[in-house]
Amino acid sequence: MLSMTKTNSPAALPGSFEPSTWDDIVGNYKFKKLCQNIVYQVRVKESREAIKMLSTGESRGGKTSLIEFTIKTLLCCNLDLSNPVACGRCTNCNSRFYKTGTGDWSSFVDFCDSSNNKTPVRFHFHLVDCARVGTHEIEDLLDELRSDADELRIVYLDEVHRLAKQSLDERFLKPLDSYKVIWFASSAMVKQSANEAPQKLDKMFQNRFPLRVETEKPSELELAGWLAHRCKQFGLTCDNPEVSLVRLARRANRIPGMALQVIDRAHFEPSRELTMDLIESYPFDFDK
Repeated sequence: MLSMTKTNSPAALPGSFEPSTWDDIVGNYKFKKLCQNIVYQVRVKESREAIKMLSTGESRGGKTSLIEFTIKTLLCCNLDLSNPVACGRCTNCNSRFYKTGTGDWSSFVDFCDSSNNKTPVRFHFHLVDCARVGTHEIEDLLDELRSDADELRIVYLDEVHRLAKQSLDERFLKPLDSYKVIWFASSAMVKQSANEAPQKLDKMFQNRFPLRVETEKPSELELAGWLAHRCKQFGLTCDNPEVSLVRLARRANRIPGMALQVIDRAHFEPSRELTMDLIESYPFDFDK
């Protein structure tokens, strides 16, 4: 049975949902396990060897959310090494570097409150928006990566397939092989039209990533249960959730981010109720 007890303290907008534990991530079973293994190697075993992971899959399938949570856990300064999960309280978690990067690549983070930073980690994290990045920015980044460093160094290439449009992907081939960096890259399956096959990354580029994983959809029932928790979290009610949330999971094609769009829409209703009418009438992108 899907529990739909309404909370008295709704959280922020559903569209800005972020996982706070590994259990908050629905589907993507192999992907999540791979990310947990990376955290174990880096934070528990203290490895500083290069790690290269490429995730691919449908838009809103959870790639960015899972990678950001993994980076958040890697950067956490109050990490329980027996159960590595971001604490949400330390300097790095509160500063939200896992979403924005540190800004100045050559800067360090200072830890003022030792009580909330029991396992401090020195790091650089650079987030690359591959849809907007230019040649000079890439060259500046690669210049910094050429120097040897003992601190944790992380680069996230978001929507990495877009580098090929500017012929910039080749600039990363040698650095991917040479530098001791944790490389995360994600790529949606992009179609120009309904009749065309998805754009694919160059094989030579893909082969630079030994850790390759595709997103996995949850079952309808699993996604419905996850949506019930999100409705409770965001203070929404739902009529007959055992039926309506399963229907939402089906209409959203079992894609969590798509289903969250409807939860977000219900959040703006005066009644704050997720109705079957809203579920049936919501214009998903793949309805067009």
